[in-house]
Amino acid sequence: MTPQAAAELERQILAVLLRETSPGRRVFDDRVLADAIPACLLQLGSIADPTQLPEASRQLVFNYLERAGVTRAESQAAADEALQQYQKAHPLPLDLQKELDRVLRDALSSTATPTPDAARLLGQPRVVLPGPPPAGATRVGPNARAELLARTPRPKKEDG
Repeated sequence: MTPQAAAELERQILAVLLRETSPGRRVFDDRVLADAIPACLLQLGSIADPTQLPEASRQLVFNYLERAGVTRAESQAAADEALQQYQKAHPLPLDLQKELDRVLRDALSSTATPTPDAARLLGQPRVVLPGPPPAGATRVGPNARAELLARTPRPKKEDG
């Protein structure tokens, strides 16, 4: 995904998340946004490099993983299970899910060569390369970003 396409996707996602019913009154409350933003970032894990996230975005994802009970020592399968249980207990509003799905499908369908994860989201056949993954490769899927972030040093919390 080109930097321009990524910036446009970010703009569209933020427009959905920060939509207002009237000036100063957002459709979605802070709790929903606190889960929706990191969920989007995790969903896009194989499209964008999580180590390139701004510090504030990384902190949102770390907080989300903490709320879900994901610890650094857990296996990827345990982390996936914890995230699924959290998402089941705290689902995003259905209208938000549908709108984000539409934005992601539109953006991903416009890329010339979608990543395997993008192809999966679009329902396209996936290309599987033979042999083991290259050293340092991260698995793909909706929670792939969690695995990469688990390898990233956590930011220090400021006293205040």
